[in-house]
Amino acid sequence: MKLIACHINNFGKLSDLNINFNDGVNVINQPNGWGKSTLAAFLKAMLYGFDTKKEPGALRGKESSISHGRGVLMVESLILRPMEWSTDL
Repeated sequence: MKLIACHINNFGKLSDLNINFNDGVNVINQPNGWGKSTLAAFLKAMLYGFDTKKEPGALRGKESSISHGRGVLMVESLILRPMEWSTDL
């Protein structure tokens, strides 16, 4: 599976963010506090869901605006045509 693009709206500190992924390795080179870990958490949540059993308080805290967010992830694979997942977060 290959990531094509994502749109993040109100996930942690990320809001109205569009990212297009290139072939090969993609590097997110941004300063501390930009939201790189939040981006990784968004991708994990979109692909696997939230693991609330492992970390029951993970969604609480000052960056928990994710409850009103929306995410879109576009992927493609060798056997399926490109597809888009979207969900309310």
